[in-house]
Amino acid sequence: MKLGVTILGIIFLFSSCIPYKIAPQIEEYKVVRAKKFYKRLPRDYGFVFEDPKNANEFYSYVNVKYERNHKDVDRNVPFIIDGEEVFFSFHEIERTTETINLAPIFADVILEEKEFPPIFENVYYFRKGNWYVVLTVLDEKC
Repeated sequence: MKLGVTILGIIFLFSSCIPYKIAPQIEEYKVVRAKKFYKRLPRDYGFVFEDPKNANEFYSYVNVKYERNHKDVDRNVPFIIDGEEVFFSFHEIERTTETINLAPIFADVILEEKEFPPIFENVYYFRKGNWYVVLTVLDEKC
């Protein structure tokens, strides 16, 4: 019985992760103030969606689709809505979920006290990044 409780305690200890940064979960898309989504963006409203591809793939898509030739690809891209020319700008942003796992840190401290080398150093920290695209649409070029 005592061994079972000890093993159960070790399992719970090693599976405890404390998140200190959490990436937003966006199902399909969201219209928000861009500055609230990411502090370095303008105060305009933005159409935000999670990009399932890697970094700069949306940039490459816009560059080819709108024939921008790598000039101002992310700013003032013209397109037509209901016969009227409007412009969009976009930002590709990585937001991450980061967690710290306390159990391996404590285990390594105990091992170091007993003069063993640390063996859990590679599991102290976990990071998973998600890429988001924030589109802002303007009536005129700026």
